[in-house]
Amino acid sequence: MKERFYKITTTYVDGEVAQTTLNMAEVSAYSVVEIQEGMLKKNTYEVEIHLRSGTTLTTKMTEAQMTVWEDVFFPKSVVKE
Repeated sequence: MKERFYKITTTYVDGEVAQTTLNMAEVSAYSVVEIQEGMLKKNTYEVEIHLRSGTTLTTKMTEAQMTVWEDVFFPKSVVKE
């Protein structure tokens, strides 16, 4: 399997912001909460990413980023509908 990577922005407990690059082979699951931003703004998504090591990362994504994330995590090329 070809290695796939995805870059996210994470925020630490102390408020420090960092760029994190994930090896998608190490991601075991993710959870999504849609955040309603009101009528004039597009909704955003708070995503918890669970790694095989037990580490959980949290990031906030736009709708466009969420669409790309879902395709990287579970490519449409392998989905049989």
